[in-house]
Amino acid sequence: MESYFYTLYQNTFNQADFVAAGFSNETYSYFNLISQHEDTHVRILTSVIGQLGGTPGSECTYNFGSVTNVTTYVSIARVLENTGAMAYSGKYFFEMKYILVLLTVWISYLGAANGIADPILREMAATIATGKQKKNISTWLYCFNHIILYIVVYVLVEARHASYLNILNNMDPFPSPFENATDPSVIIQAIQPFIVSCPFTITVPTIPYIGASYFNGTVPTTNYTSVSSYTDVMYTNDINALNFALVAEHLESTYYNTFAENFTEAEYESAGFPSVTTRSYFTMIREYEATHVSFIQNTIAQRSGTPVSYCSYNFNITNVTEFVQMARIFENTGVKAYDGSINTISDPNIIRSAATIALVEARFASFINLLLGDIPFPDALDPTLTPAQVVNVLSAYQTCPFTPNLPVVLTPSTLNLNVNV
Repeated sequence: MESYFYTLYQNTFNQADFVAAGFSNETYSYFNLISQHEDTHVRILTSVIGQLGGTPGSECTYNFGSVTNVTTYVSIARVLENTGAMAYSGKYFFEMKYILVLLTVWISYLGAANGIADPILREMAATIATGKQKKNISTWLYCFNHIILYIVVYVLVEARHASYLNILNNMDPFPSPFENATDPSVIIQAIQPFIVSCPFTITVPTIPYIGASYFNGTVPTTNYTSVSSYTDVMYTNDINALNFALVAEHLESTYYNTFAENFTEAEYESAGFPSVTTRSYFTMIREYEATHVSFIQNTIAQRSGTPVSYCSYNFNITNVTEFVQMARIFENTGVKAYDGSINTISDPNIIRSAATIALVEARFASFINLLLGDIPFPDALDPTLTPAQVVNVLSAYQTCPFTPNLPVVLTPSTLNLNVNV
């Protein structure tokens, strides 16, 4: 849907039309870039579905009759991108333009994010649907983790788009500390007005949690008990993933607590930033980062884990421009950190929570990039950093009283689940 939408209207309007509507010269170029991103996302999803042995569904017939000029085009684009971000962070990580295809084709083979709650069963469904024979269940989990990474590297780009489009429509670029995790049925209702017809039936799947590989309140003490068990290896690795995220969130929260309100509106304006909105948005970011810290700490404690402590920090900021520039480093690194670690997580409940935070971090990064005159969404696929690489980047700004236990992608050898189905 998004790909069709942007292709249609980028060919309808030109740069002069955007300028006449009150937008800047680069707005049309940014919309061209968004259009290219959406085309790339379609190609990737098509490839992934094909690799799973599925058949990508054809396009629906759309009607965007409410778009009559550039202003309404930008307004509808905001609706689509924000809805897309909500779809990804909800009960399924669905791409807006392919949500209908995934509901009818991909779910049949794989499930999505936490659609089939047990990651082992998700890959099992894929292998069965594609006619594969016996496969070790730990191999299935390993394969699924890679598919999660495929999804995440472009879902965060959708959030970057949404942040930018909110700004164009004079709305908050990041309206909540967590992306609104929306049920697929609500997503379908939201896009239904734009759909005339589809060559397939739209079916909303349910979300079974029977036999899921998720934390049930008891810390597991054995590595393997059944095909769908949440093992001690998974549990420990999930705690490590949460603490890894907490290290980054601690740094960001401390940074904004220290500097977000240190500079006056006049100083922001003198440095070339919009005075009132810039200062208020950084105050909002400070509050959201503190919320992320509390949420992760509570999640770890609820799982009988121990949250890591704060580190000592060295930011060396002397003026507002340096503050904004370093914020850009931290936020873009934070997005890459979630990109490169979310596929280490086994529990679908944590995956969903991580997604709702990561999407907001991407919104922060988009806003700050734009503030500094950078492209808010420079890549069709958000680059990733491994946990070790993230720790290396952050080591220039912090000294920690501990060595973090970094999460890893659980391979067949690390899982040691020697069961064939």
